[in-house]
Amino acid sequence: MASDRLIVSVNLNPLRLAPSWCLTELHAALPVSLDWLVSLGVQGVRVDLNWSALEPLPGRWNHDLLRWYALLFDTLRMHHLKVFALLYHPPAWALQHLRSNPQNFVTAWGHYCQTLAPVLGHIDLLQVWNEPNNYLALLKQDPVLFETMRIGCWHWPLRPSYELLAALFAKAHGAWQGQARLVYNVLTHPNVPQWFLDGWWNWERFSEQFLQRAGHLVDVIALDYYPETWAPKLGPLDWACLDRVLERVARPDSVWSGKQVVIGETGYTSAANFSWLGPTARWGHFFPAERDETSMARWYQQALPHLLNRLALRVPEGAKPWLNLYELLDPPPQPERHPVLRLEDHFGLVRRDGTVKPAFEVVQSLLRPAWQERRVGRSPHQDPIRSLNADTLAD
Repeated sequence: MASDRLIVSVNLNPLRLAPSWCLTELHAALPVSLDWLVSLGVQGVRVDLNWSALEPLPGRWNHDLLRWYALLFDTLRMHHLKVFALLYHPPAWALQHLRSNPQNFVTAWGHYCQTLAPVLGHIDLLQVWNEPNNYLALLKQDPVLFETMRIGCWHWPLRPSYELLAALFAKAHGAWQGQARLVYNVLTHPNVPQWFLDGWWNWERFSEQFLQRAGHLVDVIALDYYPETWAPKLGPLDWACLDRVLERVARPDSVWSGKQVVIGETGYTSAANFSWLGPTARWGHFFPAERDETSMARWYQQALPHLLNRLALRVPEGAKPWLNLYELLDPPPQPERHPVLRLEDHFGLVRRDGTVKPAFEVVQSLLRPAWQERRVGRSPHQDPIRSLNADTLAD
């Protein structure tokens, strides 16, 4: 039996299995998804718990969908796959409460948690909200907790509500009662210079302020970081954010102290390059070089072994390092969107037609037991995962 010193998981959003939430499609997609997961060789799965689909109207629960989620989680556990669940995607009626009466939103969130907890049972990692510091989430029309101000046709982020986020954690903590480790996730990026912008725009300062208020409710700090995609000028080996957090949790006098550190999201988009100045302009390219499925595979070949090594060497014994890849599946075709948003549509290791990208095979070769045999006899320069062994990866 392998130890659980290191867990690698992959994101599986049910909305990408059945965009209409058709139960027949979801049930049909379950064995196919399981085949992909087993073939890939991951040890866990991160699943979105979509509140808007589960409770589209106040008190009107989609119990069939809730039973499907329970079946999904039971199936994953039967195949020894750990579960990393995300509480998010509030319905429109709840967002109206969020804007008009936040306390009503917190109450509704509590009912959401209390309904899910007895049905879904034990969850290895349970993330509360998604990237609460992501001030660019408005561009994607994602739900946000921070206050905004409308200027023209734009909504501009003003200030976060740490207390509101803490209240959501308290409701989840009360519902699961120790049956899940609660995760706070933060979008990390190279911080802007302090002389330019400071405060909550800085992910470390945002986290510090939140942990001072609700650190006792947080078991795990998850970093969402995309070098060479959302941080396009940084290479695949740039993980200074991980080092900074590991240093903070090791300090006994810090509000970060003792927290488990995991990679909540990382990956690489295979979307083509684009220019801010228009489709034919060569100036203003978002990426320094062209992007495609080949460069995606190359990124995984460089970044994943480096990151696995870094986690295995830096994270203390018994802390269960966890690395989650975003994402298993590309979504169905989306309405015409800005090129920045189209980056989101090409993170999948599996294409829309169900065929795998070259990056899938790269990840597979690194995670499945055979990878170690293929690296016997390589020099340390050739083998960036030389310090790992088969017992490092969890069942």
